[in-house]
Amino acid sequence: MDFLKTYILRSLLRAKALSIVAYIFIMCALNACGVKKSQGGFRKDEGYLYYHQSNPELGFRVFGDYFVHSLDPKYFNDVSKSFLKYSLGKIKTTKPRLVFAAHTTVHPYYSCISTLYGNTTLDSSLVDVLRNEMRSSLGIKNDSYAVIYTNYGSAIKFEYQVLHPITKIRSAHLEYLINHSGSIIRFCFWTTESNNDLVFSEAEGIIKNLEF
Repeated sequence: MDFLKTYILRSLLRAKALSIVAYIFIMCALNACGVKKSQGGFRKDEGYLYYHQSNPELGFRVFGDYFVHSLDPKYFNDVSKSFLKYSLGKIKTTKPRLVFAAHTTVHPYYSCISTLYGNTTLDSSLVDVLRNEMRSSLGIKNDSYAVIYTNYGSAIKFEYQVLHPITKIRSAHLEYLINHSGSIIRFCFWTTESNNDLVFSEAEGIIKNLEF
């Protein structure tokens, strides 16, 4: 009987230790070991949040209901881990720096990650690479690709859906890539709400009003 108790206790301790290791691994992959923070920051004014950084020069406005947070996995239960790995991955050989991560706290509900890739530029061959990567790593069969025009020039826009492997809920995604001062700025928006048009209208408004 004592042997059985000891065996059960050791098994529980081993399982607990493995779960802690798994959590640390996820945190490391998504946060401390992966993506450093860019040097900009937000200020609040008249119900909006304004982001600014000086190198490269970048500014934009988002709504005041954005809750800006870290890359802790607890904030990303609405999307698959494979998407986070994809959206925080390298472009060419360049690692990203986190501009911000956030989700809205009032309707319409959606989330966003923005990253900055220094010393690299966007071209047609890179667009093909990214499309192939999202199809292979995210299992995407149907995606759309377009060039949109903004107050600073053109941007690449991807639209696609990602299936959550556990909840089996599809999240709708907009991804923007912008060339700027020898860098690429990337914005990924997503929602599990049914009103995609309203969410995407807000997202595109942010992109079209970036200030460089």
